[in-house]
Amino acid sequence: MAGMPGMAAMGSGTMPSAVTSGPAARAAPAAAAGVRVGIVNFAFSPATVTVNAGQTVAWTNRDAITHTVTFSGGTIDSGAMAQGSLFSHTFTTPGTYP
Repeated sequence: MAGMPGMAAMGSGTMPSAVTSGPAARAAPAAAAGVRVGIVNFAFSPATVTVNAGQTVAWTNRDAITHTVTFSGGTIDSGAMAQGSLFSHTFTTPGTYP
């Protein structure tokens, strides 16, 4: 959806936004109760999620290096997430988020 903020997994250096093309980048619909996203090998899995207003997305860092979940514009920022850390956010705006 145009104008929706993007998100990027960050390690010790600057990383580009999550991959948005190819089979792994297809939007995964969020379940009514929420959706889980893993951070694996410096990428989100799934790479894109579609959420309704009021749904929660939970990210888990599965890499050995610290990462962040950061949306462009700084609207959402998890802060540093060590391996195994969980960060969740409840969306107020429906949309597809890369």
